[in-house]
Amino acid sequence: DLTLSIPAIIDYSTAFYIQYKAKRATSEKFEDVFIDDYRLFLEEKGLEGIPVSDLKAHSLNVYDEDERLLQSFSVFKSIRYDCQLDGDTYHLCEGNWFKVNHNFIVRMKAELDKAFLEDHEILCECNKSREDEYNNEAFEQSQPEKLVFCLDKKTISPKGYDAIEPCDLIVCENKTVELIHNKISTRSFSLSHLFNQGYVSMMMLRQNSEAKKIFLI
Repeated sequence: DLTLSIPAIIDYSTAFYIQYKAKRATSEKFEDVFIDDYRLFLEEKGLEGIPVSDLKAHSLNVYDEDERLLQSFSVFKSIRYDCQLDGDTYHLCEGNWFKVNHNFIVRMKAELDKAFLEDHEILCECNKSREDEYNNEAFEQSQPEKLVFCLDKKTISPKGYDAIEPCDLIVCENKTVELIHNKISTRSFSLSHLFNQGYVSMMMLRQNSEAKKIFLI
């Protein structure tokens, strides 16, 4: 699969936008890095079918909300690509090719598969286009014997903090509490925001007495 990603650590808790530049052309603003946005930009400018040298000349630029340039990378360095050749797996990352050890892939799959669930007692099939609608539907369809609450758009923010959502759904059962965060997307921006949301919520609940008090009210 051919994808684009920012080849650096980005703080997804801050606002930023993406623009692509090719020769004298500049794309519109995008909220995240997505290869289809770059392809559409090339098509609009009549630049499709470009050689690798142009990928190295085109840039992916990250700006803050005040239009200040934060970081700039060549599109070629931002490409991520995996392929198979003669039974071996190769990975293109930050402009360099790597041959992947097969045993490493097997070990990684065995470790990561444990973290993924095929189904969940509370989460239902997503047939909504909005996150809040999905959270409400999952809450309404939950079994009566389950103690489930929808906390979507609620906040545990102490004074001096921006809105911090504890979770979307909370499940209380057998003296355990499960905080569920949902995102209807698999794009990197949404997933990074999802992981950051879960981390910030948990750290706030563990370390901030005011946030914990608000949560328990």
